[in-house]
Amino acid sequence: MALLGSVWMSVTVLARRLGVPGGAELASWMPGVRLAGAAAAAIWLIVLLGRRDRVPRWAPYAAAAVGAAAIAAPLLPATGGRVGYRVAFAVLIAWTALEVARSQGIGARALITSGPKATGWERVIAFSFPAACLYLAMDITAFGFQLLAGSTRALRHAQEQGLEWSADAGLVLPVAGILYTCVLEELVLVAVVSVLGRAAGLPFAVIVVISVAARVGIHSYLGLPALAVIALGVTAMLLYRRYQVLLPLLAAHALFDTVAVHAQH
Repeated sequence: MALLGSVWMSVTVLARRLGVPGGAELASWMPGVRLAGAAAAAIWLIVLLGRRDRVPRWAPYAAAAVGAAAIAAPLLPATGGRVGYRVAFAVLIAWTALEVARSQGIGARALITSGPKATGWERVIAFSFPAACLYLAMDITAFGFQLLAGSTRALRHAQEQGLEWSADAGLVLPVAGILYTCVLEELVLVAVVSVLGRAAGLPFAVIVVISVAARVGIHSYLGLPALAVIALGVTAMLLYRRYQVLLPLLAAHALFDTVAVHAQH
């Protein structure tokens, strides 16, 4: 539901930008889609917690509280509501993603930080190389965005509409957006899609197609430039398959987005 909500938002923004009839009506459904997504994620999380043999007594209550925060946040005024939603929903889908992986026998530590056994400089290299590769892929993707958009101004306008922030909106909203984006694109679209794809017995090529298609979908608010994320999506999946460690990808994504936001201010 988190993914569907992001795709819906992207499609509605694109429809408004292109002047498609009914674009405004689609946008009016967005609050309901967000509410449904938060409620579905919270219910799924509570169900997953209920299936565990041992679970902390506080966990179901915390899951319900985070879900309630994600549902209620959009009711807050303007920026506060958008910030609250992004943070609460990022926590909700991250926790749900970790529980989905746990249900497949993969703990949080194994999902995020495990990889080839290494010590000292080998560990530094094992972290730095995939992080550098993803950062480079994101840099190339940003260039592809600009190339396909035709102008920097058009690209920036599309990003401001899709991400719901502008250069004069301060840093709180973009930072919340970075948290949400990193969780959705790397934890969910790379790690969880890989775990569930393997559990379903899907060929790696099919898993990559699913992940990349979803990544393009959530960037569809950009229009044609969204196709530039294909290379990024494939690179992320190949890196995760090779190194089986997600933390460098999360770090590289967060760093790239932070640099991009800083450049806008």
